Amino acid sequence: MVFCFVILGIGVVGNVMVPIVILKTKDMRNSTNIFLMNLSVADLMVLLVCTPTVLVEVNSKPETWVLGEEMCESPSCFLMYFL
Repeated sequence: MVFCFVILGIGVVGNVMVPIVILKTKDMRNSTNIFLMNLSVADLMVLLVCTPTVLVEVNSKPETWVLGEEMCESPSCFLMYFL
């Protein structure tokens, strides 16, 4: 469980830093880096939406969903749009 939170924290920090560096540095604004920034934002959305739901699912009773109907459908919706 602690390992998942460490991975989540490192992933969020790293994926937030990529757009900041690309947008602040004028020399970094080329088509390849814009693509990498887009990839970083998509990865950030997956980390923020899917990882917490998986952690809740793994740590709850079998066949029980405690996050409600909206969160049941949102990870698949985000995955469809961001990947």
